[in-house]
Amino acid sequence: MPSAVVPWFRHAGPDLRPRLLSAANRRSGGTRDLCRHLQLEIAGWLGQIYTPARYEYRGRVAETRFDRDGLREYAETFRTVCVDAAYYTFPDEKKLREMADQVPDGFRFAFKTTDEVTLKRFPSLPRFGLRGGTVNENFLNAPLFIERFLGPLAAIRSKVGPIIIEFSKFYASADPSAPIRCACH
Repeated sequence: MPSAVVPWFRHAGPDLRPRLLSAANRRSGGTRDLCRHLQLEIAGWLGQIYTPARYEYRGRVAETRFDRDGLREYAETFRTVCVDAAYYTFPDEKKLREMADQVPDGFRFAFKTTDEVTLKRFPSLPRFGLRGGTVNENFLNAPLFIERFLGPLAAIRSKVGPIIIEFSKFYASADPSAPIRCACH
């Protein structure tokens, strides 16, 4: 999904950090309250909100160091990050604890709900293998969601923020008599 940040971000000059901080203050009342869809990517952010010297090894930026420690530096500027990876696979408690240990109290992780329970039909994409094009038997499977998605999040409960439920498009031709019902608790 595109982010509201994308249009001005793509055309930002060489020093993006002041613009990010300024935008954060204008839009949310303060930098620490900014919740945006930001990814921890070397190419897009290194030298802008990430300090290359923190990740250098033998004169080059070591991706392994960045992957291990980039979230810590990100959390020095922002208080929230969206974990898009949760959309593609159920969260892993060990990895969640590792991430939570890198950020201060008050930091929040937003999570996209895994597509295992939000896709009505698996798209015909290589990552779905033989399931591509088939009906998802786990669509809106509440017990699976509670056990495999919410269960691991309990380990870092104090740092869990919004849970985003992203559905693919619903086509009336699939089953026009079946209403979609959502219950909020």
